[in-house]
Amino acid sequence: AEIEKLRALGLMTSGIAHDFNNMLAIITGNIDLIENEEDKDKILKKVQIIKKTALGSAKTIKRLQKYARTKNDALQSQTINFNRLVRDAIEISTPMWKDGPQEKGFSIEIVDTLTENELMVLGDDTDLREAIINMIFNSVDAMPQGGKIDIATYTKNESVYLELSDNGTGMTEETKDRIFDPFFTTRRPHGTGLGMSVTYGIMKRHGGTIEVESEVGKGATFTLHI
Repeated sequence: AEIEKLRALGLMTSGIAHDFNNMLAIITGNIDLIENEEDKDKILKKVQIIKKTALGSAKTIKRLQKYARTKNDALQSQTINFNRLVRDAIEISTPMWKDGPQEKGFSIEIVDTLTENELMVLGDDTDLREAIINMIFNSVDAMPQGGKIDIATYTKNESVYLELSDNGTGMTEETKDRIFDPFFTTRRPHGTGLGMSVTYGIMKRHGGTIEVESEVGKGATFTLHI
């Protein structure tokens, strides 16, 4: 039992370290853009993204502190506008899917097809935003020469769905079977193998699911259900 507790703590701290690396990449990416920007409105917009990302990181620390105090860390649920959350995740991750690739000489496009009616879900906005950002990062990693990411939201049987598809390298059956395993990565030495396992954990805490369909050379489609 003690070994299992230590393993769980190790996974959690590794996952939080992964979250912070993502958040720091977003913050430093936006700071780099501000340094070369003269338009005050654009600067203020980037500052708001930095502020939102920093506040999200602070909430992650609080989650770790709660874990240290008690085993029963209940999900802090609130009513969330899901489409707005998706738009936030796309905007916040702009340095990673747009500006970063452009500096390397290729481009990635995100096309979002969100429902006209605003979708409301119960959950933790920081966690769910991080789950979507992890999915975007995963697709960016699968498109080293650039490509397109399609993000759609819809409802079915009174549940909310998010579908994210990319036209990247795709996955073998082995990769597809292990994509949500902690520390599994095809991107060593740079990958941590935690992005999609963190997303899986977030969906599980919300009583939801994440599934993947993919073939080598034919991209991948991830479906969130909450």
